[in-house]
This record gives sequence, structure tokens and C-alpha cells, in this order.
Amino acid sequence: MLAVIVYHLNVAWLPGGYLGVDVFFVLSGFLITSGLVRDHDDRGGIRLGRFWLRRFRRLIPALWTMVLVCTAALALFPPDLRAALGRQLLGAFTYTSNWLSIAAHDSYFAKDTPLAFVHLWSLAIEEQFYLVWPLLLFAVLALRRAGRVGIALVLAIASGLGMAVMYVPGADPSPVYFGTLTHLFGLMLGAGLAFARPLYSAGGLGQIAPRHPLTAGVVNLVALGSLAVLGVAFALLGDQLPFTYQGGIFLVSALVVVIIATLGDQRSVVTKVLQTQPFRLIGRLSYGMYLWHWPVIIMVRHLVGGQGQPLPTALVIVLSLGLTMLASWLSYRFIEQPILRLGFRQTLKLVHTRLVVAGGMRRHVIPIGAAAAVSVLCIVSLVSAPDRSSAQQYVETGAEYANMASAKAPAIDPHGAPPAEPLFPSTQPIAQIHGTDMIAAGDSVMLASARQISQSYPGILIDAQVARQSGDTFRAARQLLADNRDRRVLVVHAGTNGGIDADALEDLVTWCGPNRRIVLVDIFAARSWEQPGNATLESIAAQHPQTVAVAHWHAAVQDHVDELAGDQIHPGDAAAGRYVASVTDALGRLGVTVVG
Repeated sequence: MLAVIVYHLNVAWLPGGYLGVDVFFVLSGFLITSGLVRDHDDRGGIRLGRFWLRRFRRLIPALWTMVLVCTAALALFPPDLRAALGRQLLGAFTYTSNWLSIAAHDSYFAKDTPLAFVHLWSLAIEEQFYLVWPLLLFAVLALRRAGRVGIALVLAIASGLGMAVMYVPGADPSPVYFGTLTHLFGLMLGAGLAFARPLYSAGGLGQIAPRHPLTAGVVNLVALGSLAVLGVAFALLGDQLPFTYQGGIFLVSALVVVIIATLGDQRSVVTKVLQTQPFRLIGRLSYGMYLWHWPVIIMVRHLVGGQGQPLPTALVIVLSLGLTMLASWLSYRFIEQPILRLGFRQTLKLVHTRLVVAGGMRRHVIPIGAAAAVSVLCIVSLVSAPDRSSAQQYVETGAEYANMASAKAPAIDPHGAPPAEPLFPSTQPIAQIHGTDMIAAGDSVMLASARQISQSYPGILIDAQVARQSGDTFRAARQLLADNRDRRVLVVHAGTNGGIDADALEDLVTWCGPNRRIVLVDIFAARSWEQPGNATLESIAAQHPQTVAVAHWHAAVQDHVDELAGDQIHPGDAAAGRYVASVTDALGRLGVTVVG
């Protein structure tokens, strides 16, 4: 849970923090299956009604509370934060958020166009698991232990292979990441461990092989070593690496199985640490923390603004964590625990007694008024929600022009290996060019500017994608140049979604050779990597003053943020004109004029 929060606060701090969800998938598969196996073994069958009712009591009240409160709060914010709210609410209340996100082509990894409830995709997969898995267990539990484990492993491997096969390198991985079948393997690996050694059985690793029990030293070595490797994965396994989806997440999930197995052994240091009060408190509040943290973060970011600077960034962290913990505790104390303890019916009777009977209404004016205000604001929020954010509208419009501008370009494999020889050996000076001499590679900011780019430089080839990282942009540029060797000018925009890989950029510049001209568009995004990224661009340009120049997009738009989309990153029509002007100015500093 802590890893996921850090990842959502700033992906650069913990690039693999999203893996916290996969840790929970494995843990959930283990816990839920262990409980169902115990129910089957103790009573000779699974009581589906009782299981589903307890799941609903545990999950739905806290979820619906969060959704209603945050929906009401969003009415007080600009419309962009309410984009696609109706669809998101439908997904939240029906546990289909992941399927609806896939259908709508939402991106989980675009750092610049957040949806308020996009994080509920994982809870949707969880609930789908809770509904279907107990039904399948009637057949699985008829097998012996080895058969049960085998079924779980087959399902896990099939899911992992599905993710690896369906993943398209260089494209947004959200469809395979959101998919139930392609992201089921963590739950199945946890279920496999539950079949092998259920939660209610005594012992951990030392009991898995009873003929050769492990010593305390070995148990601790396995526990600490596995936890250390998981920490390395959190730090290094970024969400745009092909390996992540071609087996990386699966291997991390398998590692979590080992860690969970050690927790059953009281000799494990990790077990003892996790039994301390701070971790037990986080464990009790973890569900609420997951529910609340993301909408809280995006609203706090909007209120604070300028989070790329040290003080606003610190304020975002403090306020986001403080409000998340407060909301989680209130939810746990007044929503989750009473309903788990008393049930829906008794809780409603208790509320009715306190608020209506014996003059309770007069003593509870504030909570009643708050409930009424939330209801009204929810209606306002839903009625006023746009289908798409302004940033999405600009990007989608630009994408149409980018597709037309790239109609004659060959298919691009961003991870292909283009030839190493010089691409443009001519020593003729580059003074006047046409758009047909130009190539542009970038992310969604370039995509939003594509109409103005293609109109200002007719014939230019544009390859830009939402959520693209810098390394993928540089690889795409290399492939485009390899396939269009007569084009002499390259425009690159990278760094909106994460830090810039300086070595990869230097390799691209060197590979292009001295007879091309390269324009690097700098970054305007209130993110921690904005200033370091722009410093990198300036440094590369300074090392190659004859061939590389920086287009000062940041300076061009910083006093005209009203011309940007609601996210204050993507350009509207007027800002896109400034974008093109900054590119033209950079070309002029290289002695290049675009004609025709």
C-alpha cells in the first residue's frame, strides 16, 4: 500500500511502486482461497451466501462512501477532474472499472490526464475473482492437493502468457494491465500457495518440507533476501519496460508467494516486524488508504499547484497523506467496523434509532446536513461532468492530424535495431527545407499540437503517443530516420511522463551524425522531473551547438497557461501556435528556414 501511494505521488521516486497492487493480488488469492478451503474442509462444502455476504460487507460500504464523498467534492473543482465521471461511477458500483477503462482506451500510465477513480480497476478484478473463483472451487476441491496446486499454476501461467503475448512493445500497456484474464496470475499464485499450505495450517517454510525442516537462519535468509529483491523490483521495474509485461510482474508475484510463505514462521524477522503496532495499523487501514489516496492526491495537486517546486511538492505530500489517513481511519471506525460487526440491517436500525427515535434528529443536525449536502453535490458533479477532459479533446483532435501526417510512413517498431551507418552522408549545408524534410517524434503534448505542426510544416512525419516515455520516443525517432533517410531535420519532444534518459538522447544525437539538425522541445509540466529534464536537454544542445537546439516551449507558454487544457500541460489551439513558433525559433538558431 505504501509503495502504491509513493508511486502515485511521484513515479520517479519509486518507478515500480505500482507492483504493490500485485503483492496484494497474491496475498488476496492466498487469504481468500485459504478461507474457502477451510470452509470446505470443516463443513464439507462452501457456504457461498455467507462468503459473498461477508465480502460485500467488507468492501461495498467503504467503497460507496468514498465514491459518494469524492464525487461530491469534485463538484467544487474544474470540470476536467470530473471527466467521464458517469462511466467511472458505473464501473465503481458494478465492479467493472477495468473493462470500461479498456473499452474507453483509458491509460493508467499517463501521468498528465488522471481520472478520479481509475485506481478502482484492481478492485474490479478482485470482486470478479470473489464472484467466480468460489464456483470453480467446487470442482477443484474434488482433486487431491497436488491436483489443486497444478490447476492454480496452470491458470496463473496461462494468464501470465496472455499478458506477455498481448503486450505490444512501445504501445500503452494499459489494456493488458487492466485485463482480468491477463492480470489474474497473482491471485492464482496465491491460491496455489493456499492449496499447498493454507493459512490455518501451522508453520511456514519449515513445514512445507517436513522431512527436512529449515533452520531459523535459512528461514530468515529467504525472508530477508526475498524482501530485498522485491525492494529492488519496486525501485527498478518501471511501468514502461517491456520486460515488466513479458514476465516481470509474474516473477514478482512468484517472489511474493515465497515472502508470504515465510510469514507463517514465527522465527522470521520479517514476521516479527510486521506484527508491530505501526504495521498492524497500516494493515487495518490499508483498504481505506487504497480507496481514498488517489482522488485525494489529484484534488490536492490541483489546490496546491506548482508541485514541481520543493515547497508545493512537500505540501502535496503532507496534505495527501494526512487526508488519506484521516479518511481511512474514519471509514474504518464508523463505516467498515460497525457493518462488519452488526451487518447491514442492524447498522441501519442503529442509525435510525439514534437519528430518529428519542429526538435524535435535533442532536444530529450536522451529520444530516452533511449527508444532504453530499447528495446535492453528487448530482451537480454528475450533471456537469464532461465526457472527456479538455486535454483528451486536444490530444484526440491532434491525433487525427498526426495520423494524416504519418500516412506515408512505414510501420514502426520502436524497439527495432536500425542500421548503424550514417543516415545522411551529404555535406550540403542545411539552410532551407520543406516540411517533407522533417520528422517529429514525441508524446501527448506533441500530439495535441499535431494540427498546427502539420499545417505549419506540410509533409512532416509525426509519430507521437500518449503516455510515452523518453526512451521509447528516442527509439521511435531512430526507426523513423532509418526508414526515411532523406529527411534531414528531427523534432523531439520527450519528458512529459517521466525523466529523460540522457545517455539514450546522446546516443540518438550521435547516431544522427553531423549532417542533420535536431530540435529538442523542452518540458512544461509541474512535475519533479521538469527542471532536471530541461537541464539535460540544454546540456546535450550545448555539447552539439552546430546540430542541436532547444525549442523553449516552457518559456513560450509559462505566462499563458490559460491557453492550456485543464491539466495545464496540453496545449489548446493558441498554445499550440506558440509550440510551433518555439520550434521555428530553434530551427532559426541552427540556420534553418522552413519554406513552402
